[in-house]
Amino acid sequence: MDIFDTPEMAMLRESAARFVADNAGETDAGRLWARFLDLGWFGLDLPEEKGGCGLGPAAAVAVMEAMGRGALASPYLAGSLFAGGILSRCADAGEALDGLLRGRLRVAVQASLALPPHDVAATGIAAAGDGSSLRLDGEALLVGWARTDAALVAAAAGERDGPALLLLLPVADMAGATVEPLAFADGGEGARLVLRDAAVPRGAALAGGDEGRAILDAARTGALLAAAADNLGAMQGLFDATLAYVKLRRQFGRAIGSFQALQFRLTDMWIKLDEARSLVMAATTALAHGEADAARLVAAAWIQGLWSGRMIAEEAVQMHGAIGMTQECAVGRAFRRMLVNETIFGGEDVHLRAYDRLTPAPAAPEASAATA
Repeated sequence: MDIFDTPEMAMLRESAARFVADNAGETDAGRLWARFLDLGWFGLDLPEEKGGCGLGPAAAVAVMEAMGRGALASPYLAGSLFAGGILSRCADAGEALDGLLRGRLRVAVQASLALPPHDVAATGIAAAGDGSSLRLDGEALLVGWARTDAALVAAAAGERDGPALLLLLPVADMAGATVEPLAFADGGEGARLVLRDAAVPRGAALAGGDEGRAILDAARTGALLAAAADNLGAMQGLFDATLAYVKLRRQFGRAIGSFQALQFRLTDMWIKLDEARSLVMAATTALAHGEADAARLVAAAWIQGLWSGRMIAEEAVQMHGAIGMTQECAVGRAFRRMLVNETIFGGEDVHLRAYDRLTPAPAAPEASAATA
């Protein structure tokens, strides 16, 4: 069955579109969080045995595409999808996951965890053992919340290849931890976490070494797909706004959309939008079915989204004129949304290298009878 063409997905898409329309302009992350809880959106993609709804990645894609289309800034991607994806894969995080799914626990995520593993040169946080506790020093950028109850971070504890420890820190009441709220260009929230000889029990370590990397790889893949869907929604919003504008804006006594040159450029925008959508759908299907090349397809969807998004956004601004870069114009908001996503999840160079690593080496050609 087509995972996108089900009654559940149709209802979810309709609900998400209506929610975004009703909450356009809402800037209070706490109020949005409470409304997500009322709608039952926490754990949409998680398996039922983990307390989720069991709808898989298609549900996350449906919600994030609607949010991107309306440029609604919220903690849902980082605070629910990414954080939930990490916690649900950690054996000892059941209590924290339950708190997140019930809307009681706000969890921010270290931004560098969104990058492909081999591109994280340093975690920014060092951990040292001290009997039954760990002592942490360093700084990290958090995404999802400006004021958070807990933070998912990686700390280096001697290993060089990737994070050695995956930690859930109770930063709201943790001695030695300072959380400085930040605002992103698209209206989203974040924070700067500063740790100075901060002590936490060793139980704060959810995983380490190869296990921690495997957990992050899987959760990161799901979050990257959700971010690609968010960008896809932003692209659709940009195209729709531009198409409507060229029908309205008049020059030389006629609508500028009647000029063939602009019609051709709009056609190119639609083609780029369709290319991005096709790869998001292919990656979602592969991830839902557990296919071996799912992570590679997600990387491809992200890369194509960056290429398509940049072209569509630049054309949208060009056709709108200077108003397209203003905060009041939907075009400017969508453009900034995609730029923030790219900053957090990484640009094309980072993901082209990741795509190359995920691509199997070609099989050696079989020897022909003549050379045997």
